[in-house]
Amino acid sequence: MSDTVSIILPCHNSGKYLWPAIRSILFNTQHPFELILVESESTDGTNERCDKFAEKYENVKVIHTPKEGITKAINKGIKLAGDNDVYLTQDDVILPDLFERDWLTALVDLSKTEGCGIVTTLNAGGVSGPSYLQGLSWVGTWSMFIPRKTINEVGDLDETFTPGPGDDIDYTYRIMKANKQVLVTDFWVDHHRKTENFNDNIEDIKRRNAEYFRKKHGLDNIRIREKTI
Repeated sequence: MSDTVSIILPCHNSGKYLWPAIRSILFNTQHPFELILVESESTDGTNERCDKFAEKYENVKVIHTPKEGITKAINKGIKLAGDNDVYLTQDDVILPDLFERDWLTALVDLSKTEGCGIVTTLNAGGVSGPSYLQGLSWVGTWSMFIPRKTINEVGDLDETFTPGPGDDIDYTYRIMKANKQVLVTDFWVDHHRKTENFNDNIEDIKRRNAEYFRKKHGLDNIRIREKTI
């Protein structure tokens, strides 16, 4: 297995956020990596900018895909990554320039812990409420390191959640059900927008995906409380 990590960054109409995010990846790590930009039908010039990044930097790749949601975009990146470990991020995340440390190497080293399923950073997830599974600490796809051995065993993201959200909650829970650990390293990422760029009917999608999650994992008969822990 290669030491190279495939960093997967979906983008659509990323505007002013894209270059700071890419710059923080290109210049804040010395660990071997390739950056896979999964661009989806942008109308603001993001598609052309992605092509220029790929022309300028030999370790940047770009694929142009239909706008089908972040879940399918991530899975296309995972497939392109081959046998590499992958790190999922988004177009408004700033990766840190750590003092005497390398953020990507830190994730890789922690992922070698026995029983590790995924690795994340501080400020990179949340705690689910009763619509999914009360009190479940989940890892967001804006900062999720997935070892290849995990992908081989657990699989990629469930595209039934397309266009999202809920795919990351589901993946975290699948990791736990496989008796693997969710590990957190001791640095955080800056996630600017924290918006959900899916469809206008986002609340309907959230409700549908939550219902699917509970049915998929056989949770409908579990008594849930009204307040999030």
